Amino acid sequence: TDVHAPRVYRKEWEVLLQDYIKAHFPGVDAKKPSRTITCLYTLTPTSDFILDSHPKHKNIIFGGGFSGHGFKLAPVVGRILAQLAAGRAVREYTMEPFKLSRVLLPASKL
Repeated sequence: TDVHAPRVYRKEWEVLLQDYIKAHFPGVDAKKPSRTITCLYTLTPTSDFILDSHPKHKNIIFGGGFSGHGFKLAPVVGRILAQLAAGRAVREYTMEPFKLSRVLLPASKL
């Protein structure tokens, strides 16, 4: 994802939300939102997020690619990232699916 690309706002999304609000929140005026914003949706190629340390600089920790489902895992993700930042091995979970190496190109110069 190009983080510098302009965010896309689609009027049809607003209409979908207005319909939802009308159906689920009677009495709420859904005609015009007070504001609209777009956000960056980060996702890895496998849709699994990254929880790992930098291959050369172990004091750099990565936690990313959470879009859509990371928020609900915040307690365990925080624990894992804290363990990595403290230089401790994560033994409670299989970390292989969350390794940075699975999304890096072989020629990456990290």
